[in-house]
Amino acid sequence: MLAARRSPGVSRTSSVRVEAMKVAVTGAGGRTGRLVIKRLLDIQDRQPKLVSGVVATVRSGDALLKIKSDLPELAVLANSVAVVDVAAAGRAAERGEAPDPDLAAALKGCDALVIATSGVPEIKKRSIAWMMIAKAIGKKGVRPSFRWKAGQEPRLVDWFGQKAQIDAALASGTIKRVVIVSSMGGTDTENMLNKIAGGQILQWKRRAEQYLVEKSAGGKVEFTILHPGGLVDTKGEQRPLAFGVDDALLKRTKRSIPRDDVARVAVAAAGGNGEALASAFKNKSLDLVCDALAEGEEGAEGEEARARAAAAAQDLGALAAALAPYDYGINDCSAFGG
Repeated sequence: MLAARRSPGVSRTSSVRVEAMKVAVTGAGGRTGRLVIKRLLDIQDRQPKLVSGVVATVRSGDALLKIKSDLPELAVLANSVAVVDVAAAGRAAERGEAPDPDLAAALKGCDALVIATSGVPEIKKRSIAWMMIAKAIGKKGVRPSFRWKAGQEPRLVDWFGQKAQIDAALASGTIKRVVIVSSMGGTDTENMLNKIAGGQILQWKRRAEQYLVEKSAGGKVEFTILHPGGLVDTKGEQRPLAFGVDDALLKRTKRSIPRDDVARVAVAAAGGNGEALASAFKNKSLDLVCDALAEGEEGAEGEEARARAAAAAQDLGALAAALAPYDYGINDCSAFGG
């Protein structure tokens, strides 16, 4: 079980007292969640007046050992990693059972929650063999097939599992800000991601997003929902970011974004870089991609250097503040699935 750990307030002026934040990150064993954790730990090390504590949750004991091995700086912090099976919490939520006590314990004393959990399909091994055969005989258009592990379908992970996390955050009494790392494409019921093994993953994600927006109406919690484009594992902060709403960025030819840039925005929205920046993301739902180099400039050393400088100088708060409201009336999933 995790003990609450909160640093004393830090006085910025004689009349204003600001507390450092304790941030929980679920799905920390995933590639994006791990980068969120790394950025928060770096802030905690360099600026403990901003981040006083970091809690990571992973779905299994194996994932727990791996994250402690990969992030030794996290492993040495007392009560900083917990096993929370979000799929199991989702199954319990679907049955109307009591909330997961491990999830509640993990969030105890936290000020913000970053939800980086997501259903992940498995490729069917037999389909790989068929692809190899098709390639050998010159047949085109044969693609791999996927499946969802029983009990880990998007309905359970991306809807009921996220609902359980949102409810636990509201019940904590301390969490005032929830950030969800979701995906672009939720405005389109026919998006190709929905067709993966019939999982309708974007529909379920959008339902969870709408639930969080609904729960924020009373002012008890703030939200930021991030819809990144195609995730890549390249280095972040190499290209300026572009923000948008309602999937307008899907019209771009190039719409990928490094996971590290997504993590950077998630940390900013959660308050890891201070309240002034976080306030620009308050109650925002946004799409984000990286701006590409102009046509023909890929590989041009001078242009790449200018792009990196532009990324470093970019004002994320100004980008977020300029966003129009997100329209959840497009593809309203609030009652999806009954």
